[in-house]
Amino acid sequence: MAVSLLRCGVFLLAKLFAIYLRSSLLYLKYLNDYLYRITDRKYMNLINLLEIKSPFGYRQFKLVQGDISTIAFPVDLLCVSAFAGGYVPVKGTLLGSLYDRRSINLKELAKVPEIDLRNSQHSFFVNVKDDPYIKRILCLEMVGTNRSVEDILNSLLLSLFTAELKGIRIKSLMMPLLGTGKQQINTIEILGSLIKKMEYLLSTSPSLENVYLVAYTKDQAGMLNDTMNLLLKRSVSVFHKNQIISSVSSNIRQLMNDNPKAFTSGCYVDLINLLNEHDVNAFTLAITSRKICEHILNTILNDETSTDLAKKINLLKSTQTPPWMISYFHMLRIFGNAYAHEQHPESNSQMNEQDIVITLFSVERVIEYYLEKWGNSSSSAHI
Repeated sequence: MAVSLLRCGVFLLAKLFAIYLRSSLLYLKYLNDYLYRITDRKYMNLINLLEIKSPFGYRQFKLVQGDISTIAFPVDLLCVSAFAGGYVPVKGTLLGSLYDRRSINLKELAKVPEIDLRNSQHSFFVNVKDDPYIKRILCLEMVGTNRSVEDILNSLLLSLFTAELKGIRIKSLMMPLLGTGKQQINTIEILGSLIKKMEYLLSTSPSLENVYLVAYTKDQAGMLNDTMNLLLKRSVSVFHKNQIISSVSSNIRQLMNDNPKAFTSGCYVDLINLLNEHDVNAFTLAITSRKICEHILNTILNDETSTDLAKKINLLKSTQTPPWMISYFHMLRIFGNAYAHEQHPESNSQMNEQDIVITLFSVERVIEYYLEKWGNSSSSAHI
């Protein structure tokens, strides 16, 4: 009798311990997920940018670094890749992260596609109804279709044009570098083709305004940045901070630290990261400064629809902005444009140390003016 009671007691203790262990592991999983969410940036680092002129205004191809599964700004279309017929959310993949962090299950959504082009283009669109930021997903079947990278990217373009013909307006498109994860497609090969296709798409589509190419890690972002500059024939200068550059950088940091509510947009986070570096990358400074100029103009003019930066700056005259202040905005636009477009061998648009000082000083004066006149306005730009 005593032995039976002892066995029963041991069994109950083991059962209780198993329940406790299971609950602890579940708690740790949710705690890890919670900590990941609150520590990860909802904004993405702008790494590189190519501006394309189209009949509909200026459009942008942006290389950014961050985690697609935790984005907290609206994207009309997320493009993902998968093995042909394989949409299972596997751990360690983007599909797995979207399922774990956003409860987006592509395997289930694929059963009721919004547009099904799998027989012709090996692609399909799904509507993501329960996510506040990702509106739709386009899935491209990459490996297992016996097609070249060129054919796959052509399918991407044809799929997007088909969506437009069916009345789906896509203003923003986000994607990782397709097929370079578990599908192991050569990175340089696909990036070169992708840039050409996106240039064509942005210059011809009446609705598409922004394409975000997302690198997950800093190492991948650095590699894609170098490759993109090489493909676009850009050379980038890096300058060590002298006393003047350090002083102006410190002034800008102080302005932003003293007024945190006025600087919540991702472009300001990018600027802080840039100012914290020991050296100054001329390209990063030019692009980031241009984005800040654009964001402040959107706030002042309450207009995010127009993409012609020069016209926006000239509209400042109607706000009684002094002409010398307008010249600072134009300075940031001109420096940004020098790096935002594809360069040719005969071009000579390299910044020197004096240009770095002038750019930083222009940033400081624009931010001071923004705080003085418009600092209480709402902020809405994302990158």
